[in-house]
Amino acid sequence: RRKQQKRSFCKIFVVTHKSFTAPEDRLYIPLYAGAEGRKVPESGYMRDDESDNISGLNPWINECTGLYWIWKHVDCEYIGLNHYRRYFIKEGKSSCLENILNEKDITEYMRSYDVLLARAEQSFPDRRIRQVMLERVDPEAYAKGLQIIRGLLAERQPEYLQTFDELLDGWSFYPCNMFVMKKAVMDVYCEWLFSFLIDAAKAMDIRPYDDYSKRIIGFFAERMLTVWLMHHQLKVKECQILLLDQG
Repeated sequence: RRKQQKRSFCKIFVVTHKSFTAPEDRLYIPLYAGAEGRKVPESGYMRDDESDNISGLNPWINECTGLYWIWKHVDCEYIGLNHYRRYFIKEGKSSCLENILNEKDITEYMRSYDVLLARAEQSFPDRRIRQVMLERVDPEAYAKGLQIIRGLLAERQPEYLQTFDELLDGWSFYPCNMFVMKKAVMDVYCEWLFSFLIDAAKAMDIRPYDDYSKRIIGFFAERMLTVWLMHHQLKVKECQILLLDQG
């Protein structure tokens, strides 16, 4: 009789769109987002275009194509998502790669918290989130993206619409789509997020816009984790981020 394989405790996927120097800790697994049609390093990298995937939507929704792949293909107790340049680091420690979270740290945190997130990003004191977003992208791209995402949210998740509006009129959110949480919790979040995000991306014609503005649906998606958390009574631990200069 084949021995049943023990379920992994935690995996943190490091989303990237290029080759990079990955942390040595085996807890961290490089995941190439937007891999469809691209040459991906053969050794040590997972890719988001295998089996059930939405890799082709990467120009619209950024690292969310990687999140979708993780949701559909990975089974372990806890799941994390970091970026090739951004990692959670230990409380009170200096900002260096040696101090990123390890399995022992996560075990300790998860005794008291449900979700680890990047520290809430404060908007400018005189401008709300919607104003800051509008200033950073083509105004027409912002208007069309907002119309699409808000319309689909109203149609498919109407109980979250007021929270979405409150978030845009607020001053802070949890940035970067970075987290560590139970896989069971992530499953619920992803079921909610992708119930409207995929169709939002498909409905947005990004051809007329500059490269940054093309990502407007992804920028709204980044703020959706905060919208979802505002609806659920979860204990959140805000973590410091290490930002590396890897281009």
